[in-house]
Amino acid sequence: MFPWFQELDNQLASIVYFVGIGIIPVAITLFLLAPLFVGNGKQKNFELKRSQAPLLFTLADQLAASFGIAAPEQIRVTNEVNASAGSDGLMDLIRGQQILTLGLPLIRGLNTRQLVFVMAHEFGHFKQRGTRLVYHVVMS
Repeated sequence: MFPWFQELDNQLASIVYFVGIGIIPVAITLFLLAPLFVGNGKQKNFELKRSQAPLLFTLADQLAASFGIAAPEQIRVTNEVNASAGSDGLMDLIRGQQILTLGLPLIRGLNTRQLVFVMAHEFGHFKQRGTRLVYHVVMS
């Protein structure tokens, strides 16, 4: 029909092809790297002071004594439905620093007895310090 149209069509197809080949890997790379530069939307943990929750700290002290371990140095609260026992890193774990994190949505749904059970479970993790040490070594 029109030879110039066929030539234009081939050139346009080539441009679209090469641009597509260039854009797709860049888009995939940006998609994979985005979590490194963008926050995950979770709020950070907030450290409770003994003066803010004296009954909670007293409970933690009594539970730790019953387990034969040191009470956690920090009790943190978070907005997640979770509870955890941990440390801020391998060196803190080696030094024996213990941090108890309690999720406010979880605590809100528990009565006192259930809270004691949740905390006792987390204190069991403190007691098993060796397993947490192995986890940090393996994940490093």
